[in-house]
Amino acid sequence: MLSKIAERRAALDQQMKDITMVQLELESAEIRCRQALEELHEKQNEEERAGATDQSSSPSSATMH
Repeated sequence: MLSKIAERRAALDQQMKDITMVQLELESAEIRCRQALEELHEKQNEEERAGATDQSSSPSSATMH
C-alpha cells in the first residue's frame, strides 16, 4: 500500500512540474503576443497621424472650385 502511495505521489509531482512548464510557456507566449499587439497599435497610430498630416496639408476639394 505504501509503495502505491509513493508511486502516486511521484506521478503527481511530475504532473505538477509539467504544469509549471506549460504555465511558463503560456506566460512567455502571452508576453510576446502583448508586445506584438503594442507594436501593431503603435504602427497604426503612426499611420493615422501621417494620414491626418497629409490630409491637412493637401488642398480640399472645396477650395479647388
